[in-house]
Amino acid sequence: MVTTRIVTSRLKREYGNTMKVGLGQIACRPADVEANVRSLTSAVQRAADEGCSVVVLPEVADVGYAMSRMSEVAGSWDGGAFGAMCEIARSTGLHVICGLTERDGPHVFNSLAAISPEGILAAKYRKIHLIDAGAFQESRRFQAGEDLVTVSIGDLTWGLMICYDLRFAELARALMHRGADILVYSSAWPKSRITHWQTMTRARAVESQVYVLGANRTGTEEDIVFGGCSVAVDPYGAVLDEADGDEETLVTAEITKSRIEEVRGEVPVRSALRHDLYARFAQRQRDN
Repeated sequence: MVTTRIVTSRLKREYGNTMKVGLGQIACRPADVEANVRSLTSAVQRAADEGCSVVVLPEVADVGYAMSRMSEVAGSWDGGAFGAMCEIARSTGLHVICGLTERDGPHVFNSLAAISPEGILAAKYRKIHLIDAGAFQESRRFQAGEDLVTVSIGDLTWGLMICYDLRFAELARALMHRGADILVYSSAWPKSRITHWQTMTRARAVESQVYVLGANRTGTEEDIVFGGCSVAVDPYGAVLDEADGDEETLVTAEITKSRIEEVRGEVPVRSALRHDLYARFAQRQRDN
């Protein structure tokens, strides 16, 4: 697991007890980095104009879901889209969490960059679960990540995930046990399965008693229609704000540590967990 701490006294003074977050729902153009960077920077600027402290952006938003050209167009983090995101974070003073391709030697990763208001990479998550279903054949294009990643912003711990990771409650629970107060899903979720997205974003929030922030893209690309419906869910499962499926927009929500504490106090799930039994059940399954 990787944990990155970027808490400073300045951040604590700035945020106080409430933090406003934005989820940028955008359409991406396949393999058109310049156009996508314009959309991304516009979304970050809008979040800044609306008083957000943090903005979350969709999956591989630098190149879109251009799977057939991924080996050609994937970006290196020595400038390009990553450099543009660092610059807009610095100019707006926001924390920017953005899905980007990442070329590292012979490998390409589907990654999530958490960038500080100073324009510095604070944390990087590489997608663990790669989807191979229909048009989504990620393992042919990407190398899978190996690390759980959290980052501290203000007085809250954020667990970073990407799209298909949403289907794996084990990953969300592992991040919860490592102190996550918020689960972030940067996504390119298809419209054909959007009811799954809507169900599981609520479920992950309720079962782990955390905020869930899901930034999903919209638009159509390589015969895939993306579902939008970016959403912010509180630890009790209440939807704080949600977009529709087609519009490019900004979802906003105010989050507080006190709400997390309130929900966890009302239903003490964590004290009832039986790790001893779960480990025993898992061992029996392996033995069989």
